[in-house]
Order: sequence, then structure tokens, then C-alpha cells
Amino acid sequence: MVNIATRLPDGLEGSMTAGTTVQKFGQYGTDRTLPAYQIGGKIGDRFGPLALFASIDHVTSDGQPLTYVTAATQPAGTTGGYADVNRTNMPIRVLGASGFEHQRQDRIKLKAALDITPGVRLTYVGALFLNRTDSTAESYISNAGGKTYTSAFSSGVYHADQRHWSHSLSASGSGNRFDWQVIGTLYDFDRDVQRIPAGTLPAAQNGGPGTITRLDGTGWKTIDAKGMWRSDGDATHIISFGAHADWFAIDSNRFATTDWIDGGQGALNLQSEGKTRTAAFWVQDAWKLLPAVTLTLGGRYEWWKAYDGVNFSLSPSIPIVRQPLLSAARFSPKASLAWNPDADWTVRFSFGQAYRFPTAGELYQIVTTPVAAVPNPNLKPENALSEELAVERHDEHGSIRLSFFNESIRDALISQTGPLPVVPALVGTFVQNVDRTRARGVEFTFQRADILPRVDLSGSVTYADATTRRDAALPAAVGKLQPSVPHWKASLVAIWRPTDQIALTAAGRHAGRMYGSLDNTDVIGNTFQGFAGYTVIDMRASFRVTSRWSIGLGLDNVGNEKYFLFHPFPQRSFSADATYMF
Repeated sequence: MVNIATRLPDGLEGSMTAGTTVQKFGQYGTDRTLPAYQIGGKIGDRFGPLALFASIDHVTSDGQPLTYVTAATQPAGTTGGYADVNRTNMPIRVLGASGFEHQRQDRIKLKAALDITPGVRLTYVGALFLNRTDSTAESYISNAGGKTYTSAFSSGVYHADQRHWSHSLSASGSGNRFDWQVIGTLYDFDRDVQRIPAGTLPAAQNGGPGTITRLDGTGWKTIDAKGMWRSDGDATHIISFGAHADWFAIDSNRFATTDWIDGGQGALNLQSEGKTRTAAFWVQDAWKLLPAVTLTLGGRYEWWKAYDGVNFSLSPSIPIVRQPLLSAARFSPKASLAWNPDADWTVRFSFGQAYRFPTAGELYQIVTTPVAAVPNPNLKPENALSEELAVERHDEHGSIRLSFFNESIRDALISQTGPLPVVPALVGTFVQNVDRTRARGVEFTFQRADILPRVDLSGSVTYADATTRRDAALPAAVGKLQPSVPHWKASLVAIWRPTDQIALTAAGRHAGRMYGSLDNTDVIGNTFQGFAGYTVIDMRASFRVTSRWSIGLGLDNVGNEKYFLFHPFPQRSFSADATYMF
């Protein structure tokens, strides 16, 4: 969990923003202009010890296809389509595209903070997320009657309606020697419904039988408490300690319906339910052995449990299965030794052991569309041993960091894509334990202000050799790259401010060739369901027109890089926005 703190207003302030993005997407037989529009505002004020902040944001967008419909051969009696190869280099026919999502999303946020005393603050953050998605398909093939569709198109056509709530309540305090915080969070899928046709297009566009999938009741709760005590004015010892608890629940049920557009739900035909919970205690001591040397020792003890798992399927026929209860208790130690040769430089060696426990979704959730996923109710926790040697410099112009890392994981929880054991054959995602993996490499990051007059530069470059070291279930994976982890990744951001009112930004990101499967048999990356490398450059110009008005212009994916990370990713797009502040 990441706890992010946002600034609170000291007086009345606010802003309104409106923007648009237009993507030009062209691939195979699809040639579309895809717009998106955003409008939002925020306002805040302070009333003595009480600070209030509220924001609202609306986005309407059209996206590129999530999937392409492919077949090994051309359907009989049809023309059109495109010849290509799939990710295993087998010939395919691309028959069309689906998952063209038209989304209307609203986000509303309220934050209130009350300073009970000068050192104690109570904070509440609430948010509402609303989403309505309508997805359509496009066929590239025709017969004598016009455009035609196979049954595979239907899974990319759906309506989704979501209403999610989140709440966070925290209390924090600070003093000369002791700081503390208690925070609780809740995220609730109050309404989450997806409707999908069962019939063949185009007739199914007007209604007919289908399914309704509901995730109402899915969500999670967390609570954390932590404290930090400084032994003296020189902070010879800084002792931190805390406790954590979380509860996650997946509640996914699919029902038959006589009318997938607005019909009522009928018999249950697919069920995925289950829960997990974790409790943990942790403590660490940062001990200043010498003025320039700090030793940090710590540990975390966790109790984890997965329970109430239930799965059922009408087709293929799987009777109700009560999944086994899983539990584990693990201790994770950590240590680091830091040396500060002067005020700017730090050399740090760190070691840690950590466990990751399977999520409720990985254990129990069956997903059928737009991309299939199957769970594994027998997953084990992964056990990671990590070491890092880092050299850092911080000064008035920013920071630089060079680190060497090594991580060895037993029973690694690896998410990959590959053929699923279903009929008809599908490529989907699934998680499995891998006996042993290892990742080692080097990373360089930097952030420098005024590296040249009025020029800021930041970026990173990482080399990682992340491979499978042992896998009894799939020996062919040994020595192969882990899924979705390339050898090379890099990013670079340059900002030039020719005047105080203008900022010109160029940003680039690069990733080398990746794979989706453990054995790296997906040898073709630049095709649907493949994982290609990419180099993408974005540019933006920001102008402060007056003390209250600012505008921005942007061009994303300047070179119109066409690449896949399983799904096709956005192509070149233009953006513009205007903001009024008061």
C-alpha cells in the first residue's frame, strides 16, 4: 500500500480545466479518429483549523481496439481480412477488431483536515468513481450479404456500468521525539455490472440472449498504525514500528439473460468468490554507529489467510467447488548499512527478505471478456531474497543514483499469457508458481535542475537479466526471460523554460523486446497478443498567458510507433488544454 499525501489549502483557491485529445489510429482495416474530452475543477479553503478541498472531473473518450479477431483460415464464403502471423509465428487471418470502448467517467473527491491541536491532525478523504462503457466491434470481412461476423466478435461487444466508493480516515501527530499515524481505508464496488451478448453480430447488436456479470460486493479494507521515536537530538536511534491489517474480497457472478442490453438476470452460470486477509507487525531501528555510518535493522511478521473460495461453471460443466483454505505465517528480516562520506554522498548496501501472498483475484477470479483469465486456488506465497548496492548524490541541483541489484525468488508468482485449457482455444492470462527465478542488473537514475541555464533533465536507464532458474512444470522455461521484463528500459525528460511563462517538455521512453510466456515461445512481438519493444517520444508546450490563465499543447507518440503489449497501444495523438486559476 502507498500512502500519498496531498497539499491542503491555506485560503480560498481553485481552478477549472478543460482539454481534449485526438488520436489518429490506423492498423489493418481500422482507420479512425478517436477523440477524448475532459473537464474538471477543484476548490479549497481553510476555516481556522479546518481545511476543505473538493474536486470533480469528467472524461468522455473513444479508444483504440483492445483486441483483434483472428482465425487460422479465412471463413468459408467470405472475402477481406488480412494475412499475418501470430505471436508463435503461425499464419493467421485478421478478421476484424473489437473492444472499441466509448467511456464516460466521472471522479468526485472530497478531503477535509482538522487540526485538533498544533501537533495532531484528523483527515478524511472520500471519492466516487462512475464509469459507463459501451464497446463495439468492426469486421474486415464480407459475404454476399455485406459485412459478416464470426462468434468470436461477440466477446468484444459489451456494456459496463460501475459505481465505486473509496474512503480514508487518518489521525496523525508529531512532536520533538515521537511521530505517529493511524489510517484506515475502504474501497467498495457498490455497483459493477457488465452485459455481453451470446449471439452472433450484427443481429446481437439489437439485443437477444447474453450474460450479466456482477462484481457488486468486491472490495477491500485496510488499517495501518505506525510510530517513529528519536532517541535524542542527534537521532542516534530512530525506532519505527507499526501494525497492518487488510481484508480483500472478490465477488464475481455471471448470470444468463434473455436480453443482454436491458434484460433481467436469470440463472447463475459462472461464480468466482473468495477472500483473503493479512495481519502484520513490523519494527526497525536506524542506529547511527558513527556520525557518517548508519545501520538499519528491521523485521516484519505476517499472518495470511485465504478462505471462502467458491467456483462454479455451467459450461464447461464444473460443479460448485469449495476451494481449500490456505494460510501462512512468515517473518521478513531486512538490514542496510549506509555511509555518508560527506553531506552530498551516500553509499548504501541493503538486504531483505520479503513474501508476496496471492491475491483474491489470482486465487479465485474467472474472467471471460475482454481478455480471458483463469485463477489458481492452490498458489503458494513467493519468497524473495534481495540485495542492492547503491551510490547516491543529493545537492541543490537534484540527485543521481547508481544501483546494482540482485533478487532471487522461490515459488515466484508469475503472471503470463498463453493458451488456456478451454474450447474453443483462447489465449489469456494466468498466474502460477515458478520454482525459482533470478533478476540481477544495474540501474542509473538522475534528476538535475538547471543542468544548462533554464534546462532541467531527468531520466533512468535499467539493465536487468531476469530469468527462470528452475521450473519442474515447464523445463523449457529455464534460462528464458521472465514475462514482461525486458533486458533494457530507459526514460528521459527534458524541460526548457525560455521564459518564466513558457515550459517546453520532451519525454522519451524505451523498452526492449519482451515475452508473454515463460518459455519465450511467443517469438513475434509486433502482433496482437505479442510483447514488442518500443521507443516513444512525447512533447508538450505549456504557456502561462496571465496570472490566472494557462494553456498547454501536446503531441504524444510523435513518431507514431505502432506496438503491442498484448493489446495494441495508442498511436500518435494531439492534446490541448486550458486552465483558469482563482
